[in-house]
Order: sequence, then structure tokens, then C-alpha cells
Amino acid sequence: MVFPLIAGILLCRSWRNLIDNYGKLNTAKFKVINRMEIDLPVQAFSAEWVALGKGVRKEKYRSFTQTEKAVPLVFGAILLALVVYVVAIFFFNLPNVEDLIFDYLYFSYPP
Repeated sequence: MVFPLIAGILLCRSWRNLIDNYGKLNTAKFKVINRMEIDLPVQAFSAEWVALGKGVRKEKYRSFTQTEKAVPLVFGAILLALVVYVVAIFFFNLPNVEDLIFDYLYFSYPP
């Protein structure tokens, strides 16, 4: 049970790295576009960036890359909590959740 969870945590790390690299690629792409726009009669992408406050004001623009990078962190934290839970059950002989629920329901109500 622990090995698939660890694989999931590694996958979350890879997923976050992928999002980060796509964000860097997008930033570089717009630097190139903005440089090319200098020679064009219309600078649409530069004007759009100015209209969005150049990314300074969060109410006008929030980077999708920054927002999306939180998703693999949440999944990774859940998987890490499951690893700790499984290890605690296996090594420390703790009761699992199903047993705790059964005991609560069985002993809470008179027969």
C-alpha cells in the first residue's frame, strides 16, 4: 500500500515541475512576442499586459501557473498523510478507521 502512495507523491512532484516549466516557457514566449511587437504597427500583447496591471495587482491578474501549482501540493499532502496513516497502522499496530467506526457504532447503542 505504501509504494503506490509514494509513487503518487513522486508523480505530484513531477506534475508541479511540469507546471512550473510551462509557466517559464510561457513567460519566455511573451518576452519574444513583446520584443517582436516593437517593429509592428500594433502592440496588442503589450497593451493587454498593461491593461492587466502588468501582473502587479492580484485583483486584475493572477498567474494561472502560480494558482495551478497548488493542486499537486494538495494531492501530495493527502498522499503523504495516507502514507503516515498506513505506516502507523502497520508498524505501530494502531486500529484502522473502519475498526474505530465499527467499535463506536457497536458500543454506542445498546443491543
